[in-house]
Amino acid sequence: MKNINLVVKNMARSGIRIILDEANKYDNVLHLEIGQPDFSTPAHIIQAAHKAALEGYTGYTPNAGYGSLREAFTERLEIDHNITVSPDQVVVSVGAMGALFDAFGVLVTKEDEVLVPDPGYPNYQMAINFLNAKPVSYPLRINSSGFFLDPDVIKSLISKRTKAIVINSPSNPTGFMLDEKSLSKIIEIAYRFGIYIISDEAYDHIVFDKPHISPLSFGQNNQLVSIFSCSKTYAMTGWRVGFIVSSREISKLSSKLQEAYVSCAPSISQKAAEAALRGPQDCVEQMNFTYKRRRDIAMSICDSLGIHYVRPSGAFYLMVLLPASYKNDSMNFALDLVRNHKLAVAPGITFGKNGAGYIRLALCASEDTIREGLFRLSKVLKY
Repeated sequence: MKNINLVVKNMARSGIRIILDEANKYDNVLHLEIGQPDFSTPAHIIQAAHKAALEGYTGYTPNAGYGSLREAFTERLEIDHNITVSPDQVVVSVGAMGALFDAFGVLVTKEDEVLVPDPGYPNYQMAINFLNAKPVSYPLRINSSGFFLDPDVIKSLISKRTKAIVINSPSNPTGFMLDEKSLSKIIEIAYRFGIYIISDEAYDHIVFDKPHISPLSFGQNNQLVSIFSCSKTYAMTGWRVGFIVSSREISKLSSKLQEAYVSCAPSISQKAAEAALRGPQDCVEQMNFTYKRRRDIAMSICDSLGIHYVRPSGAFYLMVLLPASYKNDSMNFALDLVRNHKLAVAPGITFGKNGAGYIRLALCASEDTIREGLFRLSKVLKY
């Protein structure tokens, strides 16, 4: 029998999913491992999807998505971020991960190097490895204000094979946000070396201490690709709608690539997303207000219980520092929490070697769950 694809066979699973699978073996587990909003999709969005289904929007769409949705997205981008792009620069994707795969698939070839954040979203490395390219981690540093990105570190890692830099702000898992000065310097470095920036902005509306700044704010360039999503902003994770914004050339190729593996994003979901983007935005504001309140409550509880953490400025995650005895063993620590304390958290090692000394708590759960979860955690942590 012929060999199967060894790249897929040898691909490391996300530690988040390993913990989720383990947690599902037990009753009464508190779930703080999965980054999924605990809000229901707003009613007007569901109603729009129902109406669309009844009206026959149940077939294939253009590869790049309905023109009306692409227009709605550009309108929302201008309203929310004062960024102007043309609808033909937008491709509707199957969630942000679909958009990321489009970007990697179009830009990255065998043996190219792609710089990715550490700690960072593990799926970046999975997708790059699948394409037989090489992910190269750049460390996020830490100071009294939290995690931060040093552009000079990125510059030092650029080689002749570097094809792209992945940036993620607000960040999963750290919650850090790029400031204007650092972002400007990263863009300058990328343009100088002729490499691409792939900017994951899936959490652009979940911000607490300062506004989100998109690389698109600095002006459009053929080397810039930005990724957006409805999943977190509108509590639409299961609807699978994301967006890739790029040059017209890259957009055409992204649309072409989608034909090969998904054809298009789900038609009914696209109409739901259109209603989300063009409808009332008070639901977005309310959810963000709630996430900020949960973050503040979590930090206050950690302070009172002596739990060491890193302050996040955006997204809905909290990185908690492990005692020195568990510095390189966050997976076993997380497994022990599930099995013996009925608490599920994400092991930091799944986000890279610089996350090994942490666990990540997803603060997209109820305040009661967060309170009880931190109480259980405090019984285990001994610094």
